[in-house]
Amino acid sequence: MSEGEIKVLVIDDEKMVSNILRDFLEDEDFTVEIAQSGSEALEKIRANSYDAAVVDMTLNDMDGDKLIKKALAIDSCLLCLIHTGAVDYTISTELADLGISDEHIFFKPIHDMTDLSNRIRSLLKER
Repeated sequence: MSEGEIKVLVIDDEKMVSNILRDFLEDEDFTVEIAQSGSEALEKIRANSYDAAVVDMTLNDMDGDKLIKKALAIDSCLLCLIHTGAVDYTISTELADLGISDEHIFFKPIHDMTDLSNRIRSLLKER
């Protein structure tokens, strides 16, 4: 898979945050779409094929854990990265059982955005 073929869904209800992530990832040659709610994200995941999703853990309509579980039920190959402002966030047992680990977590604000793009690439290569 070449980088230009990597399709990422950014899921965040804060428009500024999702736009910043989209703009950066597009500059890094990813194809990016945005969803601003959990329900919109699930609709997009049902209708499209994504390689990765960057998931805000505090969406207006559902929490990120629930969204990730539902997203992986739709597409078990989707790489889910957690994007959270909660510095004390820890991965639930349910998410750990789905293969989510500490290397899937990014804390807001991301100080080095290249870490995000590099992590997406490396985690996808490991699959």
